[in-house]
Amino acid sequence: MAVTLREEGYTIKEIARKLGNGATVSGVQKVWQKYKSTKSCKTTPRTGRKAKVHIVSDKKVVCREAFASLHGIGVKRVRRITSLAAIGLTPQNRKGCHNTRPTAININITERIEQHIRSFPVKVTHYGKRQNQNNTMVRYWFTQVFVGRFEEVVHRFPIQGSSYLPCDRHFDVIQRKQKKVEKVEIPSEWTEFVKRHFQVVEMTHTDFKDFDGYFTHFFKKSGSHNGEVFQVSKYKIFQYHPLHKHQVEVSKLMSRMVMSSFLLFKNNVTPNLNVPQLYHGQLPVKSAKVHNVSKFLKYLSENAQQYLQSIKDEEGSRIQNDDSD
Repeated sequence: MAVTLREEGYTIKEIARKLGNGATVSGVQKVWQKYKSTKSCKTTPRTGRKAKVHIVSDKKVVCREAFASLHGIGVKRVRRITSLAAIGLTPQNRKGCHNTRPTAININITERIEQHIRSFPVKVTHYGKRQNQNNTMVRYWFTQVFVGRFEEVVHRFPIQGSSYLPCDRHFDVIQRKQKKVEKVEIPSEWTEFVKRHFQVVEMTHTDFKDFDGYFTHFFKKSGSHNGEVFQVSKYKIFQYHPLHKHQVEVSKLMSRMVMSSFLLFKNNVTPNLNVPQLYHGQLPVKSAKVHNVSKFLKYLSENAQQYLQSIKDEEGSRIQNDDSD
């Protein structure tokens, strides 16, 4: 219709007014230009508008919108994949590949910060989630300063959570490797497993000291000052100093603005570090545990059987192979 009117001498604007029903000047212009170049008003059929889906054993042809809805994906994704497939390309994940990062910190600044952090003097220790916040640890550091091994000790307990120390990363490595281990029957096998990745110091019962029992001879169970009762779990900072050899200073705040002092020593005692052994032999296993182990002993390897049969229970009996079903 638009072409016919144009050939009759009507202008583009006049044709748009005559056609009505939303016809625009730009739309009429495009139709006329296409006709002049191709001598045809037919539009090129669009491809990729339909797709096939499996319903039981049959295939049904549906529109692109229905296909996307059935598979829970967006129409844009379907359009992109079909376009790439038409030219023989495979979709690539481009997430995170752009360089438009207005809030990113300059790499030179991050390197300077990291270099500054690495310049701090450190001592690698094992520290868990407040596992060392107890009276025995307070008494241990108290005694270390009292006998002169350290001039001063400041023990801080941060907010409960992961410490992000090197040992935490080491534990993560062991846990990931552990998932690939099919069977471990005796402790020495764990030792050999960890030795593949880290240096291992093997310990026996002679390496454990009875700090808890030993310090009870020198320290009070608790103490108080100006009506405040000493409770080790409430404080975030513990300070031990030779100027206050008989006292420990504590603070509930990480800022150390408010410090309280407590006298924890008993009268007329002098602590030292001649701590006795905690164990004087291998610890016995409960009889019920021995009974349970004996039931599956026959299913273990010869090395595992020899190791378990060397263990004694509380009554001095050893684990024996239980052949009963």
